[in-house]
Amino acid sequence: MISIKKSLKSAGLLLVGTAGFLAACNKAPEEILGPAPITPSGLSIGATLTATASDSLFNRMVIKSGMQATLSNTALGYTLFVPDNAAVIASFGGTLAAANAFIASQSAANLAGIVKYNMIAQYLPTAKIVHPFPNMQMPTDIILDPTNPFIRLTSFPSKSGAAGATFYYNNAPLTATDAVVANGIIHHTAFVVAPSLKTLKAEIAAVSNLSYFRAAIARADSGSVGLGRLDSLLNYAVTNMTILAPNDAAFQTLIFGLAFRSYLNTRPMPYTATDTAVATATGNGAVAAGPAFLSTNNVTTAQIKGIMAYHFLAKDVSTNPAVPAFQPVYRAFSVNFPATPIFVQTLVNSSFAPHPGIRVSATYTGPLVSALTFGSYGSPTPAAPFTYTANTVSMDRLAINGVFHIIDKVLLPQ
Repeated sequence: MISIKKSLKSAGLLLVGTAGFLAACNKAPEEILGPAPITPSGLSIGATLTATASDSLFNRMVIKSGMQATLSNTALGYTLFVPDNAAVIASFGGTLAAANAFIASQSAANLAGIVKYNMIAQYLPTAKIVHPFPNMQMPTDIILDPTNPFIRLTSFPSKSGAAGATFYYNNAPLTATDAVVANGIIHHTAFVVAPSLKTLKAEIAAVSNLSYFRAAIARADSGSVGLGRLDSLLNYAVTNMTILAPNDAAFQTLIFGLAFRSYLNTRPMPYTATDTAVATATGNGAVAAGPAFLSTNNVTTAQIKGIMAYHFLAKDVSTNPAVPAFQPVYRAFSVNFPATPIFVQTLVNSSFAPHPGIRVSATYTGPLVSALTFGSYGSPTPAAPFTYTANTVSMDRLAINGVFHIIDKVLLPQ
């Protein structure tokens, strides 16, 4: 069951108190589409929702949010992404009663946040959604700066999936497309797509089993300033990133291995049973130290910085092929990765451009990804490149400035 209750309860806060996020449009949209040749006739978007029984729950949200008049205005043009009743029920508790109760409990502002995030103030037929990996970026109807209507929260339509032929809104498959009405186009989504209210830093801070990841970021930032700090990137609303965040168990495995190997490196070979026992005790002691181990002299800042940089996906934004410039400037949802494995580059490439990056493998069950695996070039033990792999244990965690996937191993760049 898809459940996004918690992220929706305060979605309307995006519409007020946005002073801290006035520039949080992530980046300029990839393209602004001109109006499609649609002649206003027939029912408006608002009237179509009212007349469609299978969209009655979302229509309740539209009416309560105060957006019905806007969506009924044939002088305006919109693309609206609509979860039908089954999608709303699946998103809000799994039963009709639960969905009705949830909608009734929400303020108009909260529901307006959801509705506006599913509105694009221009015509976007699927013929214009041609972006595979990672996606296209489009402005929603949520204006972040009241003095500048062009500064908006953005969304990410794509044409990707197992066969590269499924349309998505963020990570939600489109179940029906291109219903042309008097003032726009309606697409249907498999579940409710909601905005995020927090930066990556805040979202990651709220996940209890990412304490080592936060400690590793802090160590990696030692001596750095400004946007040279990974922490600053995570908290920088005007960007658009994809982060792989190893969980606490992943870091504990890494730390045990580092301490175990570090002790054995002080002993002559062949190792004795006593050497192995002491190395094991040393590794257990390092794990017992908790995240604080990452701030000790057992590891260097350069080591941790290199490892953390390997978990920020990046691409070359330079216009000069001879002078590459890798930056974390895109967000890739699970469904944006193809079924055929690909290699993606990371911030490690900013200091060593030829690095092969990370190998990504997506497994699809229907239109959704059921498994997402990342292989690293390095390994804790002698092995061929990319045989050391991390599984995604939680994917598509949305933030205002990116998306992060929680993985079960720490990836090593070498």
